[in-house]
Amino acid sequence: MPDSADETLRRLYAQVLAVDTAGDDEGFFELGGTSLHVVRLLELVHEHLGVTVELESFFREPTLTGLRHAVDRQRADLVSPLVEAAFAGPVDRPALVAPDGRLSYAELADLVTTAAKEADPQAEPAAVRADSSLAGAREVLAGLAAQQPMLLCDPAGTAAEQQAAWQSFTTDPLPEAARAVHAITTSGSTGQPKVVVSPNGGMLAVQRAHAGLYELGPEDSYLVMAPLHHCFGLKAGMLVGLLSGATVVLAPQPLRPESLRACAEQHRITMTIGVSFAYRILLAADAELPALRHAMVGGDPLPADVVVAWQARTAAPLINSYGCTETDHISDNIDGVADSVGRPLPGVELRVRRADGTITDTGEGELLVDSPGVAHGYAADPQRTAERFTDGWYATGDVAELRTDGHVFLRGRLDDQLNVAGTKVDPREVEQTCREALGLIDCAVLGETGATGVVEIKAYVVAEHPVTRDGLARAVSGRLSAHKIPSRVVQLDQLPRSAGGKLLRGELP
Repeated sequence: MPDSADETLRRLYAQVLAVDTAGDDEGFFELGGTSLHVVRLLELVHEHLGVTVELESFFREPTLTGLRHAVDRQRADLVSPLVEAAFAGPVDRPALVAPDGRLSYAELADLVTTAAKEADPQAEPAAVRADSSLAGAREVLAGLAAQQPMLLCDPAGTAAEQQAAWQSFTTDPLPEAARAVHAITTSGSTGQPKVVVSPNGGMLAVQRAHAGLYELGPEDSYLVMAPLHHCFGLKAGMLVGLLSGATVVLAPQPLRPESLRACAEQHRITMTIGVSFAYRILLAADAELPALRHAMVGGDPLPADVVVAWQARTAAPLINSYGCTETDHISDNIDGVADSVGRPLPGVELRVRRADGTITDTGEGELLVDSPGVAHGYAADPQRTAERFTDGWYATGDVAELRTDGHVFLRGRLDDQLNVAGTKVDPREVEQTCREALGLIDCAVLGETGATGVVEIKAYVVAEHPVTRDGLARAVSGRLSAHKIPSRVVQLDQLPRSAGGKLLRGELP
């Protein structure tokens, strides 16, 4: 599993010692290093990685491996920022409110401080039930504070799925410099599970930058409508709220209108986060949100009817955001530029790989991401890791346009493009057009090989009224070219989605 910070440390270590290479466990002083060299090395580490390593810490293990360990511990320190957040306001104010209880900031500070103090550096990996309960949140936070390797489990997952994820996580040896990690299982849109192993320190760096966009504080209440085993709920949700000193309200899962209405009535909600489907449920709750300032949405495209209904309900803008489990958060459309997912967060670099293989900073192509939050890779899957992760960059598989002003526009997926009689068709365009033309609740489009061997487009729709193929064709005629109009329509009560709201295309009938 690659780690860009590891290459930086190796280069700085050799540079200070004036050697070509240095073994991981070769003694710094045996290689000619002096105390002055140590001071210079730690200055360079701070300059390049933004991490302060104490002299005493390096002297305890004066090797490249020891330096990696010291850097990893500092990057993953959750205790200091949470204690600082606790004292940003009255320490008895709620930090977390969950369906089964609440935790004050004083109790939160005690929880993470104790966990860090009692931590075992050689602790075995743990499987954590990362639901939206207070017990689940406490276990996740304690594990992060102790820097214990953790697999965050989806409580709705089957025993077989959880066992497979655990086996992948525990049989793939962790890099020496990457003990402070967490793992999240992601299925993508194909239903094929992948265990993504990510650095805690990188996650915290990204979410500190992310929190800076919203200027939340002790007077704010942040409604998190995504579960904690989902990257969106844990990182952009709970961690952003706690690092800001706000009260984080964990919505009961699965989401229901009555429970969201209760959250809104009992707390002065100033910010919300969820996938588009969560906002549909929040709208159905008919909840009053007079103090709402920000509404972050991500995970899938926003249906036009949700946007219209939301704008009629509140002045708070829906902020389109973008990220993935393998990279952590990437961007938020704070500026409100139409169809954009915003500019990258501080510390996040983006490029595109064009169809001819050239890599540029602007233009259209496959989006590549370099960020502190980029994962180490997929557990027990070196082939897929090698395909996606290269020198600290992650190839997302998303087709995007990068503009000179920094804004990112998503254009589809490389692996979702349909080849219809030799012409490429983007399913997202077809889905969005069908939603808008017919007022659909939900829509998904797949390619299906017909009797003639030609790929035909099949639309799965959810609507409050009957939808036929002819009716759909009439509604989208003039909006879509003839080859983009679905040949078949299947109407369902609902589309199969993960707990995070992601469409599970592999489970469509």
